[in-house]
Parts: sequence; C-alpha cells; structure tokens
Amino acid sequence: MSLGASSLRVLAAFGAGGLSGVAATDLYSRKNPHPEVLKYGPPTPLAPGVQCRANHCLQYDPQRRTPLWVAEHINRRKVQQPEETAANRRNSKFLPDPRLSPEVRAANEDYWKSGWTRGHLAPAGNNKHCQRSMDDTFLLSNIVPQDYDHNGDFWNRLEGYCRDLTKEFDDVRVISGPLWLPSERRRKEEEIEVVEVAAAVDDPNDERNVSRKLRRLRRNNRVIRHEVIGENGVFVPTHLYKVVLAERGNTEKLMSAFVVPNEPISKDKTLKDFQYDGSGTL
Repeated sequence: MSLGASSLRVLAAFGAGGLSGVAATDLYSRKNPHPEVLKYGPPTPLAPGVQCRANHCLQYDPQRRTPLWVAEHINRRKVQQPEETAANRRNSKFLPDPRLSPEVRAANEDYWKSGWTRGHLAPAGNNKHCQRSMDDTFLLSNIVPQDYDHNGDFWNRLEGYCRDLTKEFDDVRVISGPLWLPSERRRKEEEIEVVEVAAAVDDPNDERNVSRKLRRLRRNNRVIRHEVIGENGVFVPTHLYKVVLAERGNTEKLMSAFVVPNEPISKDKTLKDFQYDGSGTL
C-alpha cells in the first residue's frame, strides 16, 4: 500500500505527540496507564476535542475532514430578525477553519468540481441575529459534502422545521452530524470479489479450501460505500442526522431525531418518513 503526501503529513503530525520527549513525559507522567509502553505519552490528538464558536460547538474528525457532530441553540430572537437588521449570508464566505491544522482540515478546492455541495450542519439561517455567528457557520469545520437536491430541498425543510419550533417553544437545541451506514452488497460485486467454489470441499484441512469457504461467507456481509473528494480526501457521508430538543420553561420538552440519506428525496416524503425511533434499525 502506498501513502500519498497528504497521508504522510497526517501520520507525522499524529506521531509527533507521542515522540515529543520531555514535554510529553511531564504531561502524562501522573496519568500514564503504561509508562513502559507509553514512555513519552500517547500520541497527541490531531484535532482539539470540543471547540465552540459564537453560536455552535463541534467535534472535528481529522480522518474524514468533517465534523463528528455540531450542536447549536436557537430561539425566536436568533431566527426571526427584521430584514434591515438581520445578518446577511452574502457577507459570509466559506473558509478553512483556522483553529485546525492544515494537515487535517478541508479546503474549498476539495469541493470544486466534485459534484457535491458544501452543506451546513449548523445552518446560516439559524443565525440571523449576529453576522459573526452566521460567518462561523461557513467555516469548513461545520460543512459536509452534500447532494445538491438534498441540500436545497429536504434538508432545508428539516432546518425550517427546527426554526418553526421557536414559535412555540422558548429554546430549541439541535445536534447534527454525518453518518456512514452500511447497505446490502451488490450482486455484481459478489461476482467480482467472491471466488465461487465449484465442488464440495473434500478436505476441510486444505488451506486453500478453508480460504474459499471464508470468502464465500463474505457474500452475507453488508458494505459501506462512499466517495472521497479532493486532494485532502474529504469523506462523503451516506446519511445525515439531526437530534432536536425543544423546551418550554422547565417542564415541557419535545425531542425527535431524524436520519436522512444524502441523496435526492422525493417531494412526497415527509419528515415522519425519516424520524428515528431509537429502535436501532434504519
């Protein structure tokens, strides 16, 4: 397996924390679970844990170059501003997040000519109260590759649903994120990838026959398929999710969750069609 320049930079950055000598020893000496193995401490994370902006917080995934999740708070004041005083998305620009190391962050060039749009997790429309808050939503740490129709239609409807809740509830909190979910193996893949055994296995101890048996069993496994875009290798999620908590005072609460494929959604589908009931099946 060969590694590109980008992968090598990531490995170098990851290893630096575990090989940084005395500083790492001092940092981990009191908490090191295995001083012999981790003499200089564990490798430093490639990205900070939870980082917060003006109106959203997130945790970043340095391998996929996308957020793991983005949390936000909205209310009537934040989403219902007079046009003359509201923040304007025309003044905002998509930018790499300066808090992230260049080795692990996405760039605008990754999205250009990729066939995917730059999809907000914390929407710009939830931040009409403050231009700075709206600008923060255009940082690429808040962005995932999203299907064009999905971004402008169904996902936009879901964002609107969250904003509409502020008309009835005092506070609405939303956590959004990408998912990579498995699907059934395609028949063509079975024919290409799986070696068919022509005859019954006579000798179970024959190493070649055991190998063939195991490869045949793989036909029952599901697979995760997704694209990777740009020089930096930004992962395209198969699905997106939102978890919504609406509160009125300290007593009344409404909670719902949605898991939506990252693809065009028929206009006859409703939010209820993608509501997740917590059963573990999608």
